[in-house]
Amino acid sequence: MKLTISILCVFFLIITIGAPPVVENVNKDKQHADSKEDNSDEALNELEYSRYLKEVVEILENDPDFKKKLENASIDDIKSGNIAQYLGLVQHHVRTKLDEAKQREMARLRELVAQRLRNLSEKERMELARGDPNGKHVQQFLPQHIDHQNSESFGQADLERLIRHASKDLDEIDRKREQQFKEYEMTKEYERRAKLAQMNEEERKKQEALHREAIEKKKHHPQVNHPGSVDQMQEVWEDVDHLEAEQFNPKSFFQLHDINSDGFLDEGEIEAIMQKEAEKVHDNTPEADPVEKQEEMDRMREHVMKEFDKNNDRMLSYEEFQHGINADEAKNNQGWQSIEDSTVYSDQEFQSFSEQLGHASTPHASQPHNPAAGNQVPSPQEQGHIPRAPPSVNKIPNIPVNAKWTQNGVTVAGGHGRGSATYQLNHPKGFLTDDDQTMLIVDWDNHRIMQWKVGDTNGRVVAGGNDQGNRLDQLFYPTDVVIDNETDSLIICDDRNRRVVRWSRRNGTSQGEVLFDIFLCYGLAMDNQRYLYISDPIVHDVKRYRIGDKNGTVVAGGHGKGDDITQLNQPSYLFVDRQQAVYVSDSENHRIIKWDKGAIEGVVVAGDHGEGKSLRQLSYPRGLFVDMLGTVYVADTRNHRVVRWPKGARQGTVIVGGNGEGAGANQLSFPATVSFDRHGNLYVFDNGNHRVQRFSIEGSD
Repeated sequence: MKLTISILCVFFLIITIGAPPVVENVNKDKQHADSKEDNSDEALNELEYSRYLKEVVEILENDPDFKKKLENASIDDIKSGNIAQYLGLVQHHVRTKLDEAKQREMARLRELVAQRLRNLSEKERMELARGDPNGKHVQQFLPQHIDHQNSESFGQADLERLIRHASKDLDEIDRKREQQFKEYEMTKEYERRAKLAQMNEEERKKQEALHREAIEKKKHHPQVNHPGSVDQMQEVWEDVDHLEAEQFNPKSFFQLHDINSDGFLDEGEIEAIMQKEAEKVHDNTPEADPVEKQEEMDRMREHVMKEFDKNNDRMLSYEEFQHGINADEAKNNQGWQSIEDSTVYSDQEFQSFSEQLGHASTPHASQPHNPAAGNQVPSPQEQGHIPRAPPSVNKIPNIPVNAKWTQNGVTVAGGHGRGSATYQLNHPKGFLTDDDQTMLIVDWDNHRIMQWKVGDTNGRVVAGGNDQGNRLDQLFYPTDVVIDNETDSLIICDDRNRRVVRWSRRNGTSQGEVLFDIFLCYGLAMDNQRYLYISDPIVHDVKRYRIGDKNGTVVAGGHGKGDDITQLNQPSYLFVDRQQAVYVSDSENHRIIKWDKGAIEGVVVAGDHGEGKSLRQLSYPRGLFVDMLGTVYVADTRNHRVVRWPKGARQGTVIVGGNGEGAGANQLSFPATVSFDRHGNLYVFDNGNHRVQRFSIEGSD
């Protein structure tokens, strides 16, 4: 009886967080909020409550008195939540909007917590019920960014909680990103030294000399302006925007680079401004590591945010931009300490990491260390049937060249914010298998592969899911997966571990085996003769392998980085047709290029007019699909759309998306891959929204 009462008390506490009073215009405002384009930066979007946070900030910035306090407050006052003491200054209509925003968030949280409860096992529910309602376990289960003791109005405690938790969570995201990059750099050095140890003395000396030469070359890059400085902005104005130096002024610059004209510079827009400066660091190194290039860009962007973003909302208003560019730091060009000029890790850190890596690579260390039951890979009897044939071979639908799709997608997987629960995804990629009912999802940032039945609310882990790492029961940022019919197994591109692994689905296997130890892989494809195709964005080629052979044959690229039809520039995803022609997403050339079997050069079938938004252009294309008519369908990632290029066409057409980055039913956010069922319905793996969207073909069932 006592236990029953405890369960009811805890459940009552949980459910009460989502029982706000109804107000008449909640639905109207919610519709407006949902349709508003999401323009904040990627780090902010990683917060489960990012939409609520951005809505509160936007409401408060519309109050002149509070906005003034916000602009004059120190970073410490903002991050600590002390700024909340001025909430009493806001006007009545602003307080009303805050109340309504909280009520919408409470309603969302009610659904979220109810879903979490449904996903708990009986044992976990009993443990939660036995816990102290104010204890750590219950507090971790309940969202803590909101004051759920007061369900009627937005008060000072709400603002304090929201700011403190957002600051803490964003700091943790930054810390994890820095740690991941540090481990990436140490892994590179570890592998370099391991290769040296296998060489004779003469070869080792030669390679060491080349290594030192490469380091020196990196250091002698053109002078880098201080990010956010007047000098840097003027250089972009002249060299990128191609405008006259004497015409430069901050307001015109801001308006020009506010691409979506929403009055703010978001993460993507700031990153675009930093691009020229970041490229200087790698000016003398055409084979620059793309991970290091992105890290340089991230550091520059975050530096500008730190100096300019006074209200800590991760976006720059014109007032913040004007204040920042006129500050003493911006007038005085201080240069920039790049990654090459910095110490990413200490000797002691590298020594400790090397010992761990060396131990983990031994046969005994590679065994799983008692993984959690929820992440064990189930046996075939437990997991049900995964259709065996990859869609590129057995399931290529006949889609009319003038077909149209409904513009509002339906979420068929994920859609519950970024997370690691089985009902959530974290930057998904993948495809629909040939039974039209099952998706294989590369859950990139959760380091796992998910099987997800269309229509189910939860997926199932079928590989990885034991945190990131290099053990055989772990994955480290996987990027692609294919199904091997012959062995009834998954073949996975385990990107950061720089290997391709095979994960058998038989007998409840809980770990994989290494097929290839390669420098880097991104995309995979398998043809109807079981040849495996692997794209390498570092060597800029695609190789074909027979399973079991360690040496591959170059079938696309292989002539260094470049934009000639014999070259590739960071190839990503692949598609292989029945004639073994290879279609390559040539990402940094912003094109799709086809290489027929045995060809020594490719043929451009989409894009190749530079990066852009016109119908003749693509922007960092990723996943692609080719139907029986030779029509190419492309995830046009940074244009947040899917485009169709009929065979021989000089330009494409947008079939879904293209309405700006956002989470609306008619919007996408950095779509990663695309797939079709036999009826022609389109599935988009909506990477930035952590969901999979289905767009029905018009006229089908």
